[in-house]
Amino acid sequence: MATRDYYCLLGVSPTAAENDIRKAYWRLAKTKHPDTDQTPDATARFQEINEAYEVLSDQGKRDKYDCERPPAPSKTASRSPDGGSSARSGATVGRGAYSSSERGSKRTPNSSGRSQERQAQARREREAREREEERAQARREREAKERAERAAQARREREDKEAQARREQEAKERAETAAQARREREDKEAQARREQEAKERAEREAQARRERETREQWEREIREFQERQSAMQDVIIGPNAYTLQNARRRDNPYIWVSWLSKLLAGSNSCEWASWFKTQYDGSSWEKVESEFSLEQWKVDHTAMCLREANRLEDTGATVRIENGNSFNLALGNITLGGKPDLVASFPDGTLMVQDCKTGKAREEHIAQIMLCMWALPLAFPEYRGKTLQGKVVYRSSEMPVPAHGIDDRFVLRAKSLIDRLADDSGARRAPSRSECRFCEIPRPHCNDRIG
Repeated sequence: MATRDYYCLLGVSPTAAENDIRKAYWRLAKTKHPDTDQTPDATARFQEINEAYEVLSDQGKRDKYDCERPPAPSKTASRSPDGGSSARSGATVGRGAYSSSERGSKRTPNSSGRSQERQAQARREREAREREEERAQARREREAKERAERAAQARREREDKEAQARREQEAKERAETAAQARREREDKEAQARREQEAKERAEREAQARRERETREQWEREIREFQERQSAMQDVIIGPNAYTLQNARRRDNPYIWVSWLSKLLAGSNSCEWASWFKTQYDGSSWEKVESEFSLEQWKVDHTAMCLREANRLEDTGATVRIENGNSFNLALGNITLGGKPDLVASFPDGTLMVQDCKTGKAREEHIAQIMLCMWALPLAFPEYRGKTLQGKVVYRSSEMPVPAHGIDDRFVLRAKSLIDRLADDSGARRAPSRSECRFCEIPRPHCNDRIG
């Protein structure tokens, strides 16, 4: 037989519905749980509450408990702290017993059984209604929960669709932006290519125009020169004009770069001296004596070349000096000879052509270096493809010679002058006191010499 009143522990009546019992249990669980109630016997009381709820929440266990449940304690006895309460309790019990026996004498056993059956039937009907209400409430709660879940699911799906749509829209916008940027870049590149092609066409046309104009100009000059030569033929090479019987003619014309440089630079106008040295061997005729000290010049020039060579080698260059740079370039039946003072090869592929001058700076010095820069790669295969630079060094200064000055016009002028000096019909003479003063051609070979 059970010894504890589970209804009192949960604070509900014996006729309480299952829903009320559950609510009462959860209410007590919140306040009597050991984590919340810090009294020493909290754990024992909570175990009793759990035991009571386990029995009363199961209908079979509850029915069995109701049959074995102990009687409820008397309110009067529970309120009486002293011995007087026992008498009152006994009196009450006596009256209760008398009343019970009296009622037993008045009631029949059938009526008592029917009353209990009606009470049990009423209790079962009430419990059935309560269970039905609980099931309906649970169903409503479940349906409400399902509706909430469906709404949440629909909301999540809608949010996912919106997020997907946003991502697709952003991806589309990025793709459009990238395509637009690509089209703009391609348009810019195409425009740049068109502009570059137009620029290159314009440059080619301008270059072709300059070359045509230069060629036409030189053709005019050549025609004019040939006309003058034809008119002066009897004067230039006539038997009564010059006495050349003591000079020996070369087998093929030979030109030294310094004979061209003054004519190219415009320092000299008379082409006869350069023509004569090109056509006749210098050892077969006697040169005009000069006040120029060749020995002193050689000393100063050699010292200057060695100083510049040491300076270039200190920068890591490989240097060739004078005779190591001597070249003879064959241009058809014409030979062009030269000997730049220094040629320095740098590790980065730069080729420096340099001349050392002990006197004053003159324009023909630049023309001489330019001729050497043009001829060296043609004469030496190892110099081809290198970046050319030129320089003329003086005692207290130096003059750089850029390679871009050796353009088609310069080459055309040089070749035209070489052709004129190699022509065996003679050359233009323009004697002047300033040029004849330093000319080494004697009067027997130039009757027009002044002084």
